[in-house]
Amino acid sequence: MRKKKCTMSIPTIIERFQSGMSSNEIALEANVTARYINSVLQQHNVERQPHSSWLRRYTVNEDYFKTWSASMAYVLGFFAADGCLPKDLQLVSFSQKDPKILEDIRKELQSTHPIKTNPRYA
Repeated sequence: MRKKKCTMSIPTIIERFQSGMSSNEIALEANVTARYINSVLQQHNVERQPHSSWLRRYTVNEDYFKTWSASMAYVLGFFAADGCLPKDLQLVSFSQKDPKILEDIRKELQSTHPIKTNPRYA
C-alpha cells in the first residue's frame, strides 16, 4: 500500500484550521486523511474545541474534577448517592427534592444547565 504524500505544509495546515476550516476540508486539499490533520494539530498543541462542543446548549466546567477539593468530594459523593448516568446518553442527572442543593451544585460546577422539577414528586 502506497503512503499518501501531504501536499500542504504544517504551518499552512495550522493557519487554515485557525481560520475556521475543518479537519476534513483541510485533509481534502492536502491529499491526506482528517486523522492525519488532527494528529498534526495535536502535535503542535493547536487549541481545539472539545469534541461536539458546538452542539451543546449549556456550559459546564469540564475540568472541574481534575483538581481535588473538599467541594469536589462533596459533589462526587452527592452524585454517587443521588446521581444517574442513563444508558446510551451523554447525560448526568441529579435527583433531589431540595432545589437549593441543586442550585449550589450547579454554581459549583459553573453550569448553565436548567434545573427541572418532576411534577410527580413536586
